[in-house]
Amino acid sequence: MPNLPGLLNARGVRDWLRESAEGEDRLRNFDRLLRSDESIVTDSLEYKKALERTHRERRTRMRELFRERVLSQLDPPLPVTVRDLTDAAECHLIRSECDFEVGYSAFLDAAMGTAAAWHRSRPFAVAEGYFLWELDPSDDQVCVWRRGDDFAVHFTGTVPLEAEDAAVRGQIISRRQVMATVEAKCSMTAFRRFQNDVRDVLRTGLRTVHHLKRVLSVDPEEARLPPIVRLCVSVSPGIEIHLDDHPARVRMREARMPADCWIVPEMLDAVFARTSKKDSIDRRIRNAVLLLIEADRQRNDAIGLSLAIGAVEALVCRNSDALSQMLAENVAVLLEPEGHERPRAVAFCKQLYDARSRALHGSHLEQERSVRRRARILAGAVLKAILERRDHMRRIGIDAERPDDLLRELQDAKFSPGEVPGVSDSAVRNLWRGADLD
Repeated sequence: MPNLPGLLNARGVRDWLRESAEGEDRLRNFDRLLRSDESIVTDSLEYKKALERTHRERRTRMRELFRERVLSQLDPPLPVTVRDLTDAAECHLIRSECDFEVGYSAFLDAAMGTAAAWHRSRPFAVAEGYFLWELDPSDDQVCVWRRGDDFAVHFTGTVPLEAEDAAVRGQIISRRQVMATVEAKCSMTAFRRFQNDVRDVLRTGLRTVHHLKRVLSVDPEEARLPPIVRLCVSVSPGIEIHLDDHPARVRMREARMPADCWIVPEMLDAVFARTSKKDSIDRRIRNAVLLLIEADRQRNDAIGLSLAIGAVEALVCRNSDALSQMLAENVAVLLEPEGHERPRAVAFCKQLYDARSRALHGSHLEQERSVRRRARILAGAVLKAILERRDHMRRIGIDAERPDDLLRELQDAKFSPGEVPGVSDSAVRNLWRGADLD
């Protein structure tokens, strides 16, 4: 994989910057000539406008150059932004009057120095709910996700929302805020972007886990209890791991139950993945995660509903005239193993799809907030199932299952009861089996 110094030293980038620097030198010399020779008559206003237009066009082309020739070739998260590179080039090449080679060396030093800066955020809140922090008191954080030695995400504990809960030590059942930190070796602008992206993914990931916990039981008495989410992280469902990246500070001991939050690092992997332009499972997962992030941001219930259904479409549909039928049948096969219950699952999904269509066309929906919540729960369950399926296929040696193969398998199995290989039993079935979620 190309690295930043190599890409900045590439012939196409270097030659374009040389031409830009030489062009700027010619403009400066011409400007001096006009100012020094009073015999040259010019419309100063038109001249200034033309000069400004030239600068804007050059800066626009420079941004496109860095975006297409440099940053698009790097694995995310990115160590620098287009603005970082453009500012460094403007300072050391475009506005500088020194020799190009000297200026280019200074540009490279500035860009690499910016990318090598180390940053760590203060703890910030990512979710509220009933979360349990099950680590030893001596372990003040747990690593959620890491990309090499340059980027890392940590949970740093939970903070009680009520003053009386803060005075009680131990694992108490109360609403709490989950706190996280990020650290990275990158520019300050890239770090802020990384932190914002991580915050969005953690919020959506923990909300997904919380929603799925909510539908675990159809028992009305049990449903009244708050859904409890354990803040443990594992690589895949049912597998507990030890995290020894920082032995003095970060250690995750073997838990007594399967981890609840394994989906969170998988979602971070999806968002910060380098995907091809071709249709793939990984690309569909990334699109679905981004759609769920946007769905969770929305205050408008109709738009939130539409984005949640869009995330389901991104995972289990292809272009078709009968999109509603395809979505409903594929979701039913993916999440409902009992053949006699699948018609109810199909009807439930069609109902949500029709509600989305009516909402987008301006119709008022009864219990709009409830419909949106159910669509969001369904989208989270489908995402979880697709992640399980992908991990299963990788374990049996199929690293990149094609979406068409998965969709064909779902269509072929619509009259065959049973679980899809790799997909675990989903509590979301309670949605069409009569659970009261309101």
